[in-house]
Amino acid sequence: MNIAGNHKLTQKTHNSWTIGVYNLTGRRNPFSVYYVSQNGVVNGYKLSIFGTAIPFINFNIKF
Repeated sequence: MNIAGNHKLTQKTHNSWTIGVYNLTGRRNPFSVYYVSQNGVVNGYKLSIFGTAIPFINFNIKF
């Protein structure tokens, strides 16, 4: 969601806020997949970094 500031033409800078959520659905998407061979059997493993929703806030200034 973007929240824009004042849009006056004489203003030297324009600012805005951005609010959002990374990984809103909370899925554990694989970041890395690796395979290990033990006793002739190959097993696959996945490494997930983000398993939960992560909120963020960003402040932008345009000149």
